[in-house]
Amino acid sequence: MRFLVVDDADHVRASLRAVLELETGWRVVGETADPAAAAHLARQLHPDVVLLDAHLPGVDAVGLGRHLKTLAAVVLLTVHDNPQLYAAARASGIDLCIAKGEGVSGLMDSLRAAFGRPVPVARPQPGGAVFRHGAAARARPAS
Repeated sequence: MRFLVVDDADHVRASLRAVLELETGWRVVGETADPAAAAHLARQLHPDVVLLDAHLPGVDAVGLGRHLKTLAAVVLLTVHDNPQLYAAARASGIDLCIAKGEGVSGLMDSLRAAFGRPVPVARPQPGGAVFRHGAAARARPAS
């Protein structure tokens, strides 16, 4: 699985890269703090999944996610439990919405479940803000 990470916080991008690349066959093919560069990078790098910060300064993340959906599956990451944001993301066809408060295991379990990987039995399933719209069917095998 190939990921593009779009987040304005350097430490978040670095942490996501470190965690995602622990999973066999998963790699981060690009990252940016600049939402304006996200579509260009997605066209250039051909990720399977774009991880998109829902709270980028001055950006309608749901609108950007809707645009990126034409290029890859989109996972919206949010720090706030916001039912209105979840509803807007769902209505826009965003594949998955994950509260960052779910932690590393919640993030990884949600991504595994959405993209057809086994979820460890010992971990509780993430709840609340998680939904999906067929992203696994579009995801390409790891290269």
